[in-house]
Amino acid sequence: MISIVIRAKNEHRFLGDVLRLILAQDDTEEREIVVIDSGSTDGTKELARTFPVRLCEIPADKFTFGYALNYGANQARGRIIVYLSAHCTPTTHSWLRGLVEPLRRDQQLKATYGRQEPRKGVNPFEEQGLRAAFPTNGSQPTFALFSNANCAIWRSVLEKHPFDEQITFAEDLVWRLQFDARDIQYVPMASVYHSHPLALKYWAHRFELDGIATVRMFREYGIINPYTRQSDDLTTTVRDFLEGCRQHIKFFLFHGYYRFLPAIPFFEATRTFFFSRGLRKGRSEGRYGLPEAGATNAAMARRRNGEAPHPLQPK
Repeated sequence: MISIVIRAKNEHRFLGDVLRLILAQDDTEEREIVVIDSGSTDGTKELARTFPVRLCEIPADKFTFGYALNYGANQARGRIIVYLSAHCTPTTHSWLRGLVEPLRRDQQLKATYGRQEPRKGVNPFEEQGLRAAFPTNGSQPTFALFSNANCAIWRSVLEKHPFDEQITFAEDLVWRLQFDARDIQYVPMASVYHSHPLALKYWAHRFELDGIATVRMFREYGIINPYTRQSDDLTTTVRDFLEGCRQHIKFFLFHGYYRFLPAIPFFEATRTFFFSRGLRKGRSEGRYGLPEAGATNAAMARRRNGEAPHPLQPK
């Protein structure tokens, strides 16, 4: 059996289409759908109950991404756990088959993850990142090392390697770096539409969480976040701001997003300011700092080689 675990909070807008497309998938293995709701108030729970799914609820104040993911796996019965965000809409009826078939063929694989396509014109800032992170061809290098918004993992692997329930963000990156590159496979044909609206309040909160998580990742695991800068000094922050503006201008002009050009400095100011604030908040949690540029993920390598215990092992 395949268990499709969907995390949801106030996802009424997309959840119906997501569930309809899951039910229309052409994979023939028995499957169940488990919706994990964390305090929706927009009718998401009522909508979920109109479909043949199992609805489980967790209190909003207990939510972290890692907690919801682990809770969902514990509620599920399948040998393969498919994680899908409630606003990630499969693009084809073969999405599920494409995602799980590599695991069936090679049981040495630990997990697969699929492509995430932007919804055209919803958020060109995010669209630029998704295009780079999730290429259309599996032979192209992927900037995204993993994502639990659209992935499949053996239950047996999750039992030994659950997600970190304390980290505020990037729990999928922390999880992914426990394994070698050959253990995880990118499957571009298993694609979903995935975009977040261009709301500065949402992105400010997200960038701040990313900064906090960057520090915690290094403190707890020795992981250097490969997606972010490590410093919040003024020179580095200004350089980061200017480079972000340059890249967005180039992308927007090429793709014809002229009306979004005036928003670039506001978005980049939000990103650089709140990410830096997240770094500072992360540092204030204890006496630790960030790694020097060029350092390696040695702590994770030691854990992979059995030279140090993994902190997420169930007790």
